Amino acid sequence: MAKKVPILKIVVFTIGPLATIAILGAIIEYAKTTIGAKEKYEPVVAIAQEESASQASEEKTKREKVEANFIKSGMYKVGSDIEEGIYLIFSESSLGYWQISKDSSGTLESIIANDNIKVNGYADLRDGDYFKLVGAKAIKRDLFLYKPIDDGSYAEGTYKVGLDIEPGEYKLKMANGASMSYWERTKSARGDINSIIANDNFSGSVYVTVQSGEYFKIIDADAEKVK
Repeated sequence: MAKKVPILKIVVFTIGPLATIAILGAIIEYAKTTIGAKEKYEPVVAIAQEESASQASEEKTKREKVEANFIKSGMYKVGSDIEEGIYLIFSESSLGYWQISKDSSGTLESIIANDNIKVNGYADLRDGDYFKLVGAKAIKRDLFLYKPIDDGSYAEGTYKVGLDIEPGEYKLKMANGASMSYWERTKSARGDINSIIANDNFSGSVYVTVQSGEYFKIIDADAEKVK
């Protein structure tokens, strides 16, 4: 069965300094700064008000270390400029953009995967890839020293199952004001269509079961773990 595609997506490719091609697809409606629209992450070492100044200083140092490991907007050659691996991407503008290409020709044919993001995304970068960021920053996931807040309720965003959220069955409800919602399960963070396990556009509510190791994308919806 053919895969359903997200609705209303606009992916922008810039070809040279003057020509821009806009391809319709699906805008990922993410809120900014965190994984998911809600603040689902907290520092690994939380600072309570009564904790000592030295503990607060240690946490500040940890946060600064995390920030120092981010790469900013630009193009990077994997294996030369940056290491290969799974990267977590955050928008630093109203709409960030990331792209994986097989070469530096700048042609549409060279693009392996890409996406627009308002908060976060994941990308699996491999040796020899070219990785482009526009209005966004990225960090290797294992260097992002934050853990998910496990309250069983999740807003719009992209989550790694088993790390960001637990495996199991989730009930998804359309977000207030949305005309259509979307969910997607992928077997990797490569971002290409071959990685999609299942996906669907929906209205109202649906149930989706996700397994450890998958990536779960929610657009214009909220998810609650039911079992």
